[in-house]
Amino acid sequence: MNNNQAAVQSVALMIHKVSQQGINSTNLAVMAHDVYHQGNQSVLGAGRPFSTTDKTNLLEILSDDVTPDLEIIESRCLAKGKETLMWYRPRVKTAIDVHGKTYTIPLPSLVFLLHKRTLYVTAYKGDKRPEKDTKLLLAGLPNVSANGSWCSGGNSLPAHPNQAHIERIEEVFFLSPFTHFNGAAADLDLPDNMNASEHLTAYCEALEKKRQFPVSKLATVPSRSAWNSDSATTMDDWFKHITRGR
Repeated sequence: MNNNQAAVQSVALMIHKVSQQGINSTNLAVMAHDVYHQGNQSVLGAGRPFSTTDKTNLLEILSDDVTPDLEIIESRCLAKGKETLMWYRPRVKTAIDVHGKTYTIPLPSLVFLLHKRTLYVTAYKGDKRPEKDTKLLLAGLPNVSANGSWCSGGNSLPAHPNQAHIERIEEVFFLSPFTHFNGAAADLDLPDNMNASEHLTAYCEALEKKRQFPVSKLATVPSRSAWNSDSATTMDDWFKHITRGR
């Protein structure tokens, strides 16, 4: 049979017991063989090492074969995957810890994105559910960088998040001590002669006096091109950059 004209419809796995000379131990070697089917005949192709790609494909096949639990869509959920969860939080006053003191400050509407155990946070104008083309702003919060990544301080976040984790993740984020700015602060026209600690305290004290967060003082999240462009990025662009690296 001509294997070039036959379709590969299955893969056979062969496990070989390998003894190492001079060492009193054995190893298992897994080889993958494409099975070519044509008519009533099947031919076992040449063996190849069972690669990382093969393992990934096998896991996906096994995962698809298992019926997932059904869950009601959380109203704030924006996207969900095996290692990814994105949701939004409308603007509201929130208590945060800064240098051991609690400040209750107005916050802008926020977009949270947890991907591979790293949490990213950005802001946006208004309080409605953000759309794919919503322009994102810097979070205006300490411990958050210009691309939204949060300095977690050792907090553990779920590897496979689901919608039930949303409130818990927010608790971890807001109850963790905020210690420093990392590029996502708003421009509140504070004096330039303060050190980092004084600036953070003055920043929170200024916000406590406001009814709403001054969103107009937030810069836009830089475009995904190395995060160094002046053009704003949309939520869709930001999501794809974080989750797909593009």
